[in-house]
Amino acid sequence: MDERQERGLATLRLIRGPAAEAPLVALNDLAPDLVRFAIGFAYGEVLSRPTLDLKTRQLCTVAALGALGTAPFQLQWHVTGALELGWQPAEVVDAVMFTGALTASPAVARSMGVVRESFEARGMGVDSLRVVEQAAACWQQGVPWENRAALDTRTQCLIAVAALIAAYASEPVRDVYERAVQAYLAWAGLT
Repeated sequence: MDERQERGLATLRLIRGPAAEAPLVALNDLAPDLVRFAIGFAYGEVLSRPTLDLKTRQLCTVAALGALGTAPFQLQWHVTGALELGWQPAEVVDAVMFTGALTASPAVARSMGVVRESFEARGMGVDSLRVVEQAAACWQQGVPWENRAALDTRTQCLIAVAALIAAYASEPVRDVYERAVQAYLAWAGLT
């Protein structure tokens, strides 16, 4: 096993514990190159970079997957990872709701269902589930989400960039970045 693979496995374990790589390793007989790529590149290169702490990177991953709405297993895995790394349930919900506000993606409703399932699977209390229900109701009714967990500005900006790049991956990154900045400024009332 090379250094990237080892670093990738270590990152996986930091996110989800000792058995974190099990879902990927289970695919090894079927798609060994995919497993090697996911562990070595996605976790060994991208998610383990030192320029952004793993906790923040994990919430950005939740935001990006929430914007896509097409990877429920991965979203559930990363929601659980975000909670394991110390994000509070309301902060995870905020990341997904903020994603929806920025991208106007109908995927947010689907993603909120996955967040709820993640919370239920962890046996989280009624307060955590209530936050999900309140957020989902706001989204469905088109009313502002006012029960925000007050994510700091830096985290909001990083979430915005991650979500918009995921939602508009076919567009040039510069255009998406500019859209992210403008959307955040409008959302924060700074324009």
